[in-house]
This record gives sequence, C-alpha cells and structure tokens, in this order.
Amino acid sequence: MKTRDRILLTALEAFSARGVAGVSTNQIADEMEISPGNLHYHFNSKAELIKALYLCFNQDILSYTRTSERPVRTPQELWLLLALSFQLLAKYRFVFRDASYVLNRYPELRRPFATLLRQTRESSQRFCRGLVASGILDADSDTQEALAQGLHLQITQWVGYADLLQLGRVTHQDEQDPFALVEGINQVLHRLHPYLRPEVREAFTKPVPAEVIKEAI
Repeated sequence: MKTRDRILLTALEAFSARGVAGVSTNQIADEMEISPGNLHYHFNSKAELIKALYLCFNQDILSYTRTSERPVRTPQELWLLLALSFQLLAKYRFVFRDASYVLNRYPELRRPFATLLRQTRESSQRFCRGLVASGILDADSDTQEALAQGLHLQITQWVGYADLLQLGRVTHQDEQDPFALVEGINQVLHRLHPYLRPEVREAFTKPVPAEVIKEAI
C-alpha cells in the first residue's frame, strides 16, 4: 500500500475512534512510524487530510448509489441494501459525528462537506424512488421527498446515536456491531411501514434476523 493511502487509512481509523479534535497529524505519523515531514509531504495540513477523506467518502457514496439503483424485489435485498448504507456511514463515522467541530475549526471544508451532504441526500431520494418503482412503496412525489429527508437524517445520524447509547462502539473501521446495524435497519423499516403497499406489507415489516446482517458484514 502506498504511503498516501496508508496515511488516509490510519487517519480514518483514528478520527473514527477518537474524534477529529483528539487526533493530530503528529499522532498519525507516530502510529504509522513515519516522520511528520513524510506525512506533510502528502498532506500539508490536517484540513487537507480531512478533505481527502471527504473525497474518499464521496467516491464510496457513488459506488453505493450504483448498487442502490438496482431493483429491490425481496425483503432480504432491502435489508442488505440498508446494511451497506449503515456500514458506509459507520466506516466514515467521523464525517457527520464531528461535523460541527470540523466546519467551525476549518471553514474551508464547508464546501466539500456541502457536497457530501448533497450526495447523501440525493442517495436517499433515489432510494425512495427506487422502492416506489419496485412496487414496494405507495407514495406521491411530495411524500417521497419528505420520506427521503427523514431517512437521510435518520441514517446519517444513526451511528453517532448508537455510539452515545454504547450500541455500536468500535475502534476500527472494519469492526461492525451487528446489533447496532440491525437496530438501525429496523428503525428504517418502521419509518417505511405506513407507505408500504398492502400486498407486500407483511413481508417487508418482519424484524431483520441478526444472522443475515452478520453474514453480510
């Protein structure tokens, strides 16, 4: 792995575990056993490093969007699609959890963050439109927009909420707590319930089996 990629990975793990405010570039360099000068050769500042992680997140959102545009035909497909969404937010948990600190400390990151916010919001909108097109939801355009906005808020903030409740405390990006994921998915299903078509309502409101999510992650 190239040094630049190693820096990004180490920073992502550190920011997610300890928060952006609790991690310095010198600490990241120490964890990697490289000199601060080597790190700053690739990233001039902490803000530049965070911006690079924002770009990585944006690329992963685009990859997720391609997956989410596939038709959903079964509850299992919906569960796994939601699991991918929560996993992505858990991987980059610092982005929304630490947004207030980051945007006040580094105003130059407000525009890149706004791009991420727009991308995740549009992903929620496409998700709702896809469920309507698949015959799972019965919702007009205004209802779809309101539902997408609520889901966007719920999904982007879930990981931080789970951390506060000690449901999903992790120290590395590749460690996932299936209980936190399952609970988050069930909350989304609960929000979708009033808009499910009668013929699919029973199948799509069953609680998510934890073993299904464990296999997915």
